[in-house]
Amino acid sequence: MSKPNKLVTTCSAMSAEDDGSVIGYMCRVDWECELGMAEGGNVIYPGIEDCKRVRKCTTACGIVEVSVSFRKIVEEGADNEA
Repeated sequence: MSKPNKLVTTCSAMSAEDDGSVIGYMCRVDWECELGMAEGGNVIYPGIEDCKRVRKCTTACGIVEVSVSFRKIVEEGADNEA
C-alpha cells in the first residue's frame, strides 16, 4: 500500500516573527554581491554581534538586516516522511 501524499503548506522556525519570517544579519557585501550566487552559500547570523565576531570585514563592509521567510518544502528529509 502506498503512502498518502502529505501536503505541507506552512512551516515555522522556532525563532520566527509573528508573520513567520526570521530576522538575521549579514555582511553588506555578501548581501549586495554574493547572495544567491556564492558557491557554498552565505551565512545569515542570528545577531549583529555574532556577525561582527565572525565576519571581521564588517567594520569596512557594513552589516544588513535581512528577513527570511518560508516558501515551500522542496525536498522532504527522511526524518520528516510519514
